[in-house]
Amino acid sequence: MRNYYTLMLFSFAFYYFFRYYFDKSLPLVPILTRCKNSYDIIDGIFVWIILLIGLFIGFFVLGFIDKIFLK
Repeated sequence: MRNYYTLMLFSFAFYYFFRYYFDKSLPLVPILTRCKNSYDIIDGIFVWIILLIGLFIGFFVLGFIDKIFLK
């Protein structure tokens, strides 16, 4: 169960890192996006892609930690 929370934290940390340094127009809370027009739908898809990339980074980091430190 601890790994799920860690992956969630990596995903949101990557999202906020990306939001802060690259695209400040992304919503502050990534889940609560309102779809008013087609640009909002594209932004919503972009938000989920960023969250998935952060999730994969979390998978790699957890795999590295398990392989190195938890032998």
